[in-house]
Amino acid sequence: SPRHRQRLLRHWLRQLEEGGYLRAEGEGEGWLGCAERPAQSPEDAWTAFAGCAPAALWPAELVAYLRDSAQSLGEQLAGRISPAALMFPQGSARIAEAMYSQGLHAQALHEAMAEAIAAIVERQPQRRWRLLELGAGTAAASRAVIARLAP
Repeated sequence: SPRHRQRLLRHWLRQLEEGGYLRAEGEGEGWLGCAERPAQSPEDAWTAFAGCAPAALWPAELVAYLRDSAQSLGEQLAGRISPAALMFPQGSARIAEAMYSQGLHAQALHEAMAEAIAAIVERQPQRRWRLLELGAGTAAASRAVIARLAP
């Protein structure tokens, strides 16, 4: 709901203010960036993130991909680097596996999807179902659904 989003946004703004990144301007008039806060280089920010990111949520392969993708965004937008080449270097699926199969975020999404599909299928058990996964080629979602629907 919009009200819930407003509460969340206010929470994020307070966190940024407490961290010294923003300061409130007047009574609810807006927010200003804090120029006195020293800027962190993108390399330092990625190194800091990689050092504290829980591996269960952020597999190292995924963090490296996100860093490389962010650093080459201009070249991707200009068409000099293919986003697919970053995701599948030399045809390897290791980064796609990290993004779509590893990590608690992926597992939670696949489990939720498998439960939703199972609920639909269980409403019509006499029907013959055919499911097609469209994705990055890892079959991560299919594995979860097949495991859930297995007799």
